[in-house]
Amino acid sequence: MSNNIEAELEYQKRLEREKAKAREKYGDACTDPLGNLEYDAQDYAINELVGMDRYAEIVIARAELYNKNDGISLGETIRMKVRELAMQLIAYRMSLLEGGINLGRPEYGEQN
Repeated sequence: MSNNIEAELEYQKRLEREKAKAREKYGDACTDPLGNLEYDAQDYAINELVGMDRYAEIVIARAELYNKNDGISLGETIRMKVRELAMQLIAYRMSLLEGGINLGRPEYGEQN
């Protein structure tokens, strides 16, 4: 089995685990494509992306420990991409809020 196929299978397994975790935490509403409208999905997604930045720092530091340049490069790429996505999502979320759209409750209770 190629690494790409193995990686895809692993990804799907992890995705299903995340869905099950969300179902346990938020109930069946999480299976709706809209999610639970009580919560600000954009805010939660931004926080996940910011968290990924921190994990990328760890990937870089551990790759340095293991003397693996490919891991360092991968960690740097992750940081760059998640920051770009987070900034785009922050700008989008701000435009929705400025438009008066009620996005639901943010993860930590504040609007921004």
